[in-house]
Amino acid sequence: MICKCWKRFPIENIYIFSGYDFKKKFNERRYGSGYKSDKLDYAHKIRLEKALSFVFKFGRKISNSLDTGCDPRMTRFLKEATKSRSIGLNIISEGMDKSGDWVVCDVEIGLPFRDNFFDLIFCGEVIEHTFNTDYFISEVYRILRWFLIITTPNLASFWNRIFLLFAVT
Repeated sequence: MICKCWKRFPIENIYIFSGYDFKKKFNERRYGSGYKSDKLDYAHKIRLEKALSFVFKFGRKISNSLDTGCDPRMTRFLKEATKSRSIGLNIISEGMDKSGDWVVCDVEIGLPFRDNFFDLIFCGEVIEHTFNTDYFISEVYRILRWFLIITTPNLASFWNRIFLLFAVT
């Protein structure tokens, strides 16, 4: 599953495969401080539960799941909810610890997993950050076996309209 060209991270279960240092530094500055709490907030928990409810309707056993652009708290929740091996994939290593399997990688370079490996892939608010969405979707399709969940922010929601009005990002 893991290719030999990866650098080993000091924590044994984190693998690094990244090509764009400027993009990584930007994401560390922007999102790195967001992982200070170990608790998943209510809104993200509800969003993930709703998404998983569609998967559970099919009655398939999930054995491997991937959380792309992961918030480590969501990856842990995904692991508990599906009772599967869940791998978190992100461009930065913030919040990753020994409690899970992690891969540090830029999704636009490629996804370093073998074909048809994951029963479930969760792309929570990732696709709008990729430049080459066609390549990203083709890579996800290559490693996917059954279920793909993609979520994007709703810019038309009431709160987002207020934030846009006052130029809050």
